[in-house]
Amino acid sequence: MDSILQTAANAPHTQDLAPGDVLLFVRPTLRQAWRYGWAGITAWLSGVITMLAQRVLCGAPQGHYDGFQDYSHVGIVVSWQGTLCALEAVPTGVRLMHLGFRLSKAHWPVHSMHLSSEYAAMFDDAHVAQFIERHSGDRYRWGGLPFAVLNHALGNDAPGYQFCSELFMRLLQYLGIVPGALPVVRHGAVVEGRLRPQAYAPCEVAQLPQYQRSGLYVIHKGV
Repeated sequence: MDSILQTAANAPHTQDLAPGDVLLFVRPTLRQAWRYGWAGITAWLSGVITMLAQRVLCGAPQGHYDGFQDYSHVGIVVSWQGTLCALEAVPTGVRLMHLGFRLSKAHWPVHSMHLSSEYAAMFDDAHVAQFIERHSGDRYRWGGLPFAVLNHALGNDAPGYQFCSELFMRLLQYLGIVPGALPVVRHGAVVEGRLRPQAYAPCEVAQLPQYQRSGLYVIHKGV
């Protein structure tokens, strides 16, 4: 993945970011999207569909008006060969890009939260690198995200294919930061309920208790 570690002279400052931080991409407004022609309109339409589906179906315990339903894409900060990068699943597949360069190319606002201190030590660079190597050839899972917001019809596992929040959750589960299963009650018995990475939408990633909710901040205001 060395070839994708690109840099840009006008890259935003990233000194406040650290490996494990979540990158939350805000859906564009129609006015913002209009500047970029059909590509922008497509991004706007996709964001609206994602937002509406999350608002109706995700059932956030904090309520549907915390703004997290306006996130249409997520990524995560990783350290790759000593360089801060953004790891994402995008339409071209799993991508690793120099963090400053990635933010400089973001047309819409990007927010972030730090991984809580009790989990930061678990975000081990060596294990993250192993995960990246294992999934570097994965393709984008078209049609996967709509299933992530349908609590009654979760998407099936599809090895070699990922969408954005699915990749994010797979990495956190691989590192043990998010458990793979939790006790649940079924028909009066306590059993293990699997936490499926493909069942998470961007808004649910933003609500993970492993992140410092009180530290939510804007790292990029868009171009």
